[in-house]
Amino acid sequence: MPYSIWGAIAETPWWIYLVFLAILNTSYQSTKPHNVNMKSALIMPLIFTGILIASLAISATFDKHKFLLMLYALLAGIIAGWLQVRLRRVQAIKSQSQFHIPGSWSLLIILFALISAKIYFFGYGFNVSMQTLTQNMLTIIVLSGFVIGLSIGRMIYLYRCMKYGPFLEEKK
Repeated sequence: MPYSIWGAIAETPWWIYLVFLAILNTSYQSTKPHNVNMKSALIMPLIFTGILIASLAISATFDKHKFLLMLYALLAGIIAGWLQVRLRRVQAIKSQSQFHIPGSWSLLIILFALISAKIYFFGYGFNVSMQTLTQNMLTIIVLSGFVIGLSIGRMIYLYRCMKYGPFLEEKK
């Protein structure tokens, strides 16, 4: 009997479904406009960037070529992160030290596209071995540089937004 989707569902641990539902709920909540506190918008990315840099320093071996590729990816990530927040038209709420983030369907669409692509192209199972990671270390370094750059670009724009605007007009 061929392996079916029902077999994959039956063999999946229960907590995976809880994680999937939490991600689905978060992506649905992002479709609505909401206000985000300045501390969580600026400090949490700093913490995650620090963790990513520490894990790269521990696991990756750098030479000049890999370091330059990471710097190029970092620069591209900074530009992309800055543009991402700017194009979403994030506004600062000066009197409350918060940011107003308009809703977007992009996270929900990206989530379904990634899940569909994973199932269609890679199948239901997912295994990562150390051999695969070491063979793709250059890709991991470049992607890490891009993700760190995204975080830095977003923080630069949010800091600039809180200091100079655009500000959300308060309703009277």
